[in-house]
Amino acid sequence: MIGYAFGGVTPVPSLSGNFFILSYAVRTNDPNLLVIPQVTTNVLDSASWTSNGIATSALFPTNINGTNYQQRSSSVPTNGALKQYMRIKVEYP
Repeated sequence: MIGYAFGGVTPVPSLSGNFFILSYAVRTNDPNLLVIPQVTTNVLDSASWTSNGIATSALFPTNINGTNYQQRSSSVPTNGALKQYMRIKVEYP
């Protein structure tokens, strides 16, 4: 499912100032595909993952192996957290 959602391209993490950023391409031709950026400070607590406070921007369209994708960037302020983790949750109902 991850390869289908991202076209086989791994999301890229980065830091910019006080923001943790994840850049990724998302398939645009499947309305059933849900791609949800989430953040936590405790990966051991599965209930702590949340989308609150994450800003996501659609950057530009791209084509990967003949399929249309949209390049996106999701960012969250670090707020001085010593540890912060971000993931992209993929669901296909």
